[in-house]
Amino acid sequence: YLNQFLVNATDTKEFGEYFKAEYLKEAFGTAKILNGIGDMEQWYSMLSPARYQALKERVDIEFLPTNKKLFRADEKVSLGLHVKNVKSLIVKVYELNTYNYYRDRGQEIGTNIDLDGLVANEEKVHEYNEIPLRRVTRTFDFQTLKNRGVYVVEFIGNGKSSRALVRKGRLNYLDTNTSAGHRFK
Repeated sequence: YLNQFLVNATDTKEFGEYFKAEYLKEAFGTAKILNGIGDMEQWYSMLSPARYQALKERVDIEFLPTNKKLFRADEKVSLGLHVKNVKSLIVKVYELNTYNYYRDRGQEIGTNIDLDGLVANEEKVHEYNEIPLRRVTRTFDFQTLKNRGVYVVEFIGNGKSSRALVRKGRLNYLDTNTSAGHRFK
C-alpha cells in the first residue's frame, strides 16, 4: 500500500512518523524506480548496492487487485498483471473437468491444483524488452474462454510462475422452507 502512495509523492515527510527514515528512503526510491518516474540516478543513490542488485534481479508476475474473481458466462475474460524482469512470458490456459474433480476430491478447486500431465488448451509466448528494473502493467485478453467452466491461467517467466483461477458462470441453489424442512433447487 505504501508503494501506491509513494509513486506520486514528492517527498516522504507525510509518512515519517509511521516508518523508520532508512526504510522510507529505500521504499521511496524503489517506488520511483519500478514506475520509471523522474531521474533514475537520484533514486539509485537512495538504495544500498545490495538492495539495488536485489531489486534488479527480482522477478514480479503479480495480479492486479482489480481483477475480477468471477465472470458471467457471456463475459469476456481479461486479466491484468504487473510484470518485471521477464523477457519471455509464457501464458498457458487449462480447462478443468469440474465434474470429475468434484467427484474425485469432494472439495473446491484452488490454484494449487496439480497440472502435471495436463496439456494446455492454449499456450502463447510474449516477448518483452523492458529494462530489469521497470515494472510494467500488462493486460491479457482471453478470447478463447467463451464457454461456462473453470479454467486455470498460468503465467511463467524467468523462473517464476503465477496462476489465476477463472470461473465463467456459476450454479447457485435456492432454499425454500417447507413443512417437511428445507427444499433445495
